[in-house]
Amino acid sequence: MSNVLDEEKRYELQDGVLVPVKEVSYAHARVHFNLGEMLNAFSRGKTCRLLGTTFPVYLFYGREDVPTEYKRPVFPDLMVVCNPEQLDRACCKGAPDFVVEILSESDRNHDVDQKFDLYERAGVREYWMVCPEVKRVFVCERVDSRFSEIRVYREKDKVPVLVLPGCVIDLEQVFGDL
Repeated sequence: MSNVLDEEKRYELQDGVLVPVKEVSYAHARVHFNLGEMLNAFSRGKTCRLLGTTFPVYLFYGREDVPTEYKRPVFPDLMVVCNPEQLDRACCKGAPDFVVEILSESDRNHDVDQKFDLYERAGVREYWMVCPEVKRVFVCERVDSRFSEIRVYREKDKVPVLVLPGCVIDLEQVFGDL
């Protein structure tokens, strides 16, 4: 990386290195808002908490059996944490129960490959990869120690959130205003 920063870009510090923050599309922003609004409405007044992009997650908090590079925080687009003891004022300590990544053209391979492996290894119970461009949701469910159940949902489907019994997301509402 050059010593000159592009003033048009936003940066975040990762392991002591400034890294450009990904740019998101209108579709990404709308899906994030729509899905977050539905999950927040359902979880209001319940033990599980919805959190978003700006809240750091230390997936392997307190574990010594992982390499140093896994000890830096991640910032999922959306996540649900059902154990309040994992949350403090500054971060989530350990794997959330549910993680949503909204895929963008610029980082699709990273989210599909690297984040899938990372969330699986960390113990996330349910992982959604949402593709606004094709209006699809890939739901990965943990069975034992792996994401062995993967289902694909389309624009007109209603998707149950496995870690939030009774919560069903209507994808027409998620993708409807794109």
